[in-house]
Amino acid sequence: MTQLHDDLELEVLRSINSDVSANPAALARVRTRTLGAPKPPPSWRPRWTKLAIVAVSALAVGVTAAVALPKTGSSAPASTTTGQQAPLTAGQFTSAAAEASLLRAPLRPNPGQYRKVTSTWEVVKGANVTGDQSYRQQSIQTTWVPANPDDTWVRTSETWLLPTDDASKKYLADHPAFKTHEVGPTERAKRGAFNAAAAGDETGDWGSPTTSFANQLPRDPDALLASAKEWNLGHGTKDDGADLLTTLTGMLVPEIDDPELRSAIFTAIGKVSGVEVNQAAHIGEQSGISLRGTSSENSANWGEVLFSADYQVLATEWHTTSIGTGEELVDRVTYRSEIVDSAP
Repeated sequence: MTQLHDDLELEVLRSINSDVSANPAALARVRTRTLGAPKPPPSWRPRWTKLAIVAVSALAVGVTAAVALPKTGSSAPASTTTGQQAPLTAGQFTSAAAEASLLRAPLRPNPGQYRKVTSTWEVVKGANVTGDQSYRQQSIQTTWVPANPDDTWVRTSETWLLPTDDASKKYLADHPAFKTHEVGPTERAKRGAFNAAAAGDETGDWGSPTTSFANQLPRDPDALLASAKEWNLGHGTKDDGADLLTTLTGMLVPEIDDPELRSAIFTAIGKVSGVEVNQAAHIGEQSGISLRGTSSENSANWGEVLFSADYQVLATEWHTTSIGTGEELVDRVTYRSEIVDSAP
């Protein structure tokens, strides 16, 4: 296994443990399930023996339309006079998004304030299986980003384990001490380097973006794309539409608010084959225009990123097929962002 595989497995194993925060986006990377122990141990520890990294980065990817910035540049192409939307290519959409990113003034907190970003990860279809029991997991992660991103960030999390069959419900009834809800500790890290802080390294990477990593990335779209491809191939993923869309959109995080970088990321996405536009997309109760990347190995495996009219990410959804059972698995992450006066 690569180091990233190990890191993701650690995230999953710790996701219901009170001494470590659950990471919704990291959990969403886990795409295949296998059977675990014959029965759940005292604290939930399902085994995940094969991990496929096709999801959004650790810090989530965007803000909701409720806090979208005013449009001062290009917006998504309007519908035609007949009421029908004109066909839109990925290149056209990303070009408009790149232009708008440069023209739009960033939404930033004032000194002493924070940008509060809440991401909710949930299993929409397909259960986490351990022995003969089935559960679904939901995690909420909240990050407070200070006005000066070089200062200390704050992060909290909660995780729920929900029974989905009679066996799991019976087990919980027979074992009232079994924990199905955990509140993680309050974490603090300079420049948002939560995952790297434990190792004493705030550099970050495409899988765990930090402000330090964002600052050293090239602003040339071709160089960005080459960097993302190199990282994917070095961490067990591919340079196809699904995996590259995952990696690149991972840098469209509100915590790393750099208009020039956002513009270059959108332009780089427009150069990726296997990415298509859906002009009438829906994820959960939200709707907008989406970019969808499809796996080069299995067309049943794909990821979708939903954008508002102002090119902010509303939600992501990832469809994969279990290697062991052939079951369709669907994970979803939704995002909300607001400016607040304090953090925990």
